[in-house]
Amino acid sequence: SEVSVLRKEVGLKKTSIDLEKKIIEKLNSINQVLDSQKSNVERLEQAIPSAEFKPELLSIMESLANQNGLSLVSVSVELPASDSGVTSNRGGRATSAAKETIGKLQININASGTYSSFKSWLAAVEKSLRIIDVNKIVFSITTKKTAAGELLPNIDPTIDFNVDMNTYILKK
Repeated sequence: SEVSVLRKEVGLKKTSIDLEKKIIEKLNSINQVLDSQKSNVERLEQAIPSAEFKPELLSIMESLANQNGLSLVSVSVELPASDSGVTSNRGGRATSAAKETIGKLQININASGTYSSFKSWLAAVEKSLRIIDVNKIVFSITTKKTAAGELLPNIDPTIDFNVDMNTYILKK
């Protein structure tokens, strides 16, 4: 009778071991899928990071300006005072999940340079991995005058630009 009981226990243990082997196989296959998607997850993390990374944003903007011939005067990155997150509207009601997960950062850049350098800088900002929305562009042209007050013609004048943009972060 003891042998019979032990055989039943051995059978249960074999079944348990088989189930654990199947679970391990499934976990390994899931791990392979996650590894294959790792680059996509990293790109998403760069597009919408999970932290503000203000110094990184400043560095990116300065680098893009230098590469495209713009001279940065000032850059400010801040969380809006009234930021309660981005909400989406589905079926006439706002979803609270989006409200809790995505935050907005406001970026204000003052720069000066030529129109062509500004245009190439704006294209570089658009192509960067970080999701950035340009809200407003204000510019003024610096004019040179003679001693008599006449305007001097300038083929490629220096323009002062003020750009307001938004970028997004994942809230934890």
